[in-house]
Amino acid sequence: ADIAARLKHRQLGAHTVQVKVRYSDFTTLTRQISVEEPLAEAAEIYRLGCFLLGRDKLVSRPLRLLGLGVSNLREPASVADGREWSKRLSHAVERASGHQVTGGIHGEDLTRDRNIRPSWISEPWAFATMHGYSVYSDFARSRTDPSVVPFLAQLTAAFTRKPVLFSEFGNPTCPPGKSSPFERVATNRRCPLSEPTIPSVRRMRV
Repeated sequence: ADIAARLKHRQLGAHTVQVKVRYSDFTTLTRQISVEEPLAEAAEIYRLGCFLLGRDKLVSRPLRLLGLGVSNLREPASVADGREWSKRLSHAVERASGHQVTGGIHGEDLTRDRNIRPSWISEPWAFATMHGYSVYSDFARSRTDPSVVPFLAQLTAAFTRKPVLFSEFGNPTCPPGKSSPFERVATNRRCPLSEPTIPSVRRMRV
């Protein structure tokens, strides 16, 4: 309820819900899920949190910590808004720090129309930064497809016309017998609030 109240107070909606559990031996696991429509109601956030806990049977032994959070709070209302937001934020950070600025682009920024155009949003950056995972890419040939990261890096370099730092990649662990995120994307299994299907790579936006 506190998360939902803060979202409503700031007129925000979250596209990603995550849970964190820590066991008595200090082993810590996190899981997250993203949805197309922004969330701001406590019941919806709670339901997705419960879905994550139940899906991977995370509450199977005593816990030291159980956390629930949201992220991915806002997408630009238009392409022009995204361009202006990046320009203002980048210039403010550059003035305050005296250093050059970069920003992170995610794989879904290329495969979903989120009003984020790499060629525009990266204009004030010294270089582009990319985050991407084969396990979350529906065009990957397997959950460990070694071509996904270089492919996304080359696309980002072509779209932004800037050097690219690929700062976030890899794969989450998946216990034997469990469906991996790749398998859930590939088979289009849906959660109660419709786990999103990533569009075809043919719909990438420059």
